[in-house]
Amino acid sequence: MASFYHSGLTGSRMANGERYNPEELTCAHPTYPIGSILKVACKDNPDQSVMVIVTDRGPHVKGRIIDLSRRAAKELGIIQKGVAEVAVALVKKPSDPVVVLE
Repeated sequence: MASFYHSGLTGSRMANGERYNPEELTCAHPTYPIGSILKVACKDNPDQSVMVIVTDRGPHVKGRIIDLSRRAAKELGIIQKGVAEVAVALVKKPSDPVVVLE
C-alpha cells in the first residue's frame, strides 16, 4: 500500500537533509538507498505509474510500503483514495553509473 505525505509536512527535513517540497517527485521508503529512483505503478492500473527519487525514510504505518510526495500521488491518481495498492520497482541505485545516450 502506498500513501502520501500530509500537507502539514511541507518544509520538514527529510532523511537526505533537504526540506520536503510537495511539488517534487519524491518518496519515503524504508530500505531502498537514499537517492534511488523507483517506478511506482498502481496494481489495478499498471499503465498508471510515476518515477520518484527516495529522499526520506518511512512510511511509519503498518502495511504501507511507500509514502509519496503530493505531486507523485496526484500523477499516480491516488489523491482521492488516500492509499492504493502499488508495485514498486528499482530503476536506478545512486551508485549505478550514469549512462549518456547520444
